[in-house]
Amino acid sequence: MVRRVLTKVLLVASLVSFALGGVPALGAEKTTLRLGWVPNGESLGYYAAIDKGYYKARGIDLQIVRGFGAGDTAKQVATGAVPFGDGDTSALIVGRSKDWKSKIVAMKYQRAALAYYTLKGSGIKGPTDLVGRKIGEPPGGAMRVLFPALAEANNFDMSKVNFVHMSPAATMPSLLAGKVDAIGMYTSTAPVLILKAKKQGKEVHGIVWADHGFKGYGNSIQVLDELIAKNPKLVRGVIGATMKGYHDALNNPKEATDIFLRALPTASRFIIGAQFKVYRTHMVTPIVKQKGLGYIDRGTMEHNRDLVAKLFKLKTKVPLEEIYTNNFLPGINP
Repeated sequence: MVRRVLTKVLLVASLVSFALGGVPALGAEKTTLRLGWVPNGESLGYYAAIDKGYYKARGIDLQIVRGFGAGDTAKQVATGAVPFGDGDTSALIVGRSKDWKSKIVAMKYQRAALAYYTLKGSGIKGPTDLVGRKIGEPPGGAMRVLFPALAEANNFDMSKVNFVHMSPAATMPSLLAGKVDAIGMYTSTAPVLILKAKKQGKEVHGIVWADHGFKGYGNSIQVLDELIAKNPKLVRGVIGATMKGYHDALNNPKEATDIFLRALPTASRFIIGAQFKVYRTHMVTPIVKQKGLGYIDRGTMEHNRDLVAKLFKLKTKVPLEEIYTNNFLPGINP
């Protein structure tokens, strides 16, 4: 009798778990996704998908780990150190020309998140106003390498812009102290700068490259070629669950922020919410509304490849088929 009752209880528990979109963790395939940096507002979709059981429903036990730069994450995927990565698209294109064996399976940043930030009242309102001014940013970073494309798109002489090399940690204090006129950073980091400036009674103005003629992709979800060949079910499951998580986050950012804060309670609600608000402007574009979250446009990718080949002086033109595929996207519209 006891055994019969226990069997019924376990059966009911199993059915409840299935109804909530999950499956028992036992037997789930463990895998890892490495972020481009620390978890922040742009990561809400991943955490929503974990919390709601979207990965588990596909038999996947996904672990999210922090990264140390989107370029480094791209390299970690290409070397097989991690199976999935939220990496830099330009880094992968450069890597494929050097025989990397990894591929983009979903585009997170449809519009590049590159930007320059200045203090209001500086007189800098657009890219051409940077001429004769001092820009603080790390040497050798993606923005420094890609800067010629911004200059070309806005028809100004880049040799007349003064770059001040400094560490990432020194950029915000240098701008707020007036040591430089502008700093280069990702738009997702801007809420932190805005808050710091506000505490000093100052306001910040952003010059987003994507608003000034720069047509480039940003971070993307990348996978090793070997994993695509050997375990396409896992790749399809991770991407499907991730896009579903981002769909939910876009439709209910407050709920997604609550989920994130339960996982990382020391994070700032204001910063996380503001970061996601910025991020959604880069993730949701007209083509995404038509084709679905994560979609990669062939023409845009071709432009990216040719631009990267030119600026990085690549000797070989990587075939587009080696750079990306849309085959694992679930076709979820935002």
